[in-house]
Amino acid sequence: LNHLLVDVEGRELREAEGKGAEAAEHYRAILAIEPEDEPASDRLSQIYESLERWQDLADQLERDLHKTRDPEKRRVRLAWLARVYEERLEKPYDAIDTLQKLLGERADNEVALAALGRLYAQQGMWASGGEVLTREADLLSDPAEALARRERIGEVWEKELEVADRAIDAYRVLLVHHPDHPPALLALTRLFEGQQKWRELAEVLGDQLRLAQDGASRRSLLGRRGRLLVEKLADLEGGISCLTQFVDEPGPRAHEDDEVRAVTFLLGESLERAGKLEQAAEVFERAAAALEHHDQRAEAARA
Repeated sequence: LNHLLVDVEGRELREAEGKGAEAAEHYRAILAIEPEDEPASDRLSQIYESLERWQDLADQLERDLHKTRDPEKRRVRLAWLARVYEERLEKPYDAIDTLQKLLGERADNEVALAALGRLYAQQGMWASGGEVLTREADLLSDPAEALARRERIGEVWEKELEVADRAIDAYRVLLVHHPDHPPALLALTRLFEGQQKWRELAEVLGDQLRLAQDGASRRSLLGRRGRLLVEKLADLEGGISCLTQFVDEPGPRAHEDDEVRAVTFLLGESLERAGKLEQAAEVFERAAAALEHHDQRAEAARA
């Protein structure tokens, strides 16, 4: 330890190198006489840390907090105490309690929020962790970091807590800030399908369709949305529009692909139900010709 001169009631006390345990006893004696002596309290805490006497350090910091009035000093001691509980004493719940106190005094402390979120995750306290992530996302000035927090909020509700409605709410909030975020749209697609929320699913598939860059993805989304509109929502006009675009999109033809043939027949049936008989007949003819061509190719392959 560095040499330190302490004057107590006119007497000098020298703290010599290598005499940490003895020095700690001296400072405890000082504090027994003058409990409000902050320099002595601080020095005693430093000695406990240098000696790796972690429980003594935690106890001293707890005592100091009871008598500390200065807000900044309280926050410094609370942060120090939280680290001791988490990293040295491995007492996560005491660390959580300390961080909650720190955030009660300074709600926008990003370091404390990150530490609290980490501890909640380690302890499987997912609901509380989700709330912390929300607070972080609202505070962060970096859009990329805020986005990462909002993605994690959705994942917590969907995968850790398995509360679909809360996960849906979380991803919708994310899309308010990042309207065209593909992972959030995919997550909502998965959640709406699992919850059989067909109208919402149709809307999010439409959003994905608007953003689709390649022909294969676009065609897949058209077929999926068309089926949904016809079979689940009885929206013949909307379904026919999607299915017609699917059939007309570049890609495998009906004689080459089972899915294309199935969609083509569904389009014909939808047109028929909508009273568009001539168009339905044309589609059925095309589908029948494709099926015949497929059968001929299959027979030739067997021969």
